[in-house]
Amino acid sequence: RGIAPDIIFLLFAWPGFAYLLRRARDKRYVACTAMGLVGLVCLIFYVPSPVDYVPLLRNLFLIYRVPLLLTIFMSLAMAYGMLILAKGRPLKKATIPVLITAIAAFSFFSMGAVKNASDVPDFRTPNDGQRRYFTVAELSAFSFVQEELPQRIPIYSDYHARRYFVGRPAHVITHPDIGYIEEGYLLLRTGELEDRWLIFRGRTLYLGAERYRYNLEGMDPADNILEYLALEDRVYANETTQIYIVRSALSEPQEL
Repeated sequence: RGIAPDIIFLLFAWPGFAYLLRRARDKRYVACTAMGLVGLVCLIFYVPSPVDYVPLLRNLFLIYRVPLLLTIFMSLAMAYGMLILAKGRPLKKATIPVLITAIAAFSFFSMGAVKNASDVPDFRTPNDGQRRYFTVAELSAFSFVQEELPQRIPIYSDYHARRYFVGRPAHVITHPDIGYIEEGYLLLRTGELEDRWLIFRGRTLYLGAERYRYNLEGMDPADNILEYLALEDRVYANETTQIYIVRSALSEPQEL
């Protein structure tokens, strides 16, 4: 989301929270009040806050996924806030058009937010603009891996693609020079790499591993992963994805 949707959300959510708290003693509103209280307590995880800037919390507890779980509570509070404003006597005549305008603005800014419209170059920023889904071509390459390549041979790819492969050895690329890979297949989403970037993983002494954005713009040739790949090692290719077998893996013939 962007800043504008958060502002519109809070505009309606605060009256909703206040209404639910006032109804706390009414047995008819027990369930709604409980959900509203959960939303109020967890509001710090839903809207931008200092918590977002603590890498340990983000990576260890995966708090960046919490907003999805809290959506139902926040929607309830926002709905009650709209209801209160719509029933307000002083502004009753003007409230309905205002609500319609606010909902339209919320929808527009949500659709135009960086994360929701990253396919449009004008909406991208240097900090956040990665595509949030796999294309048909990428899914076709993933199906080739699952159906045609030996299960025992590990797959090396970027952070997001690696998470697709469950039930077989899969690793995140740690360095553009793939000489460190002893045996495996390398799946490279070249379309995403050329258009934006890919998430690779670096070695670190801290918890987990450090992820970084790998892109080709202004890159030293020695750090270009494409320079370490040979055409004769390619086992699959389409318009956006290529799969290579690592040279050392050729020591034993593999049946595709």
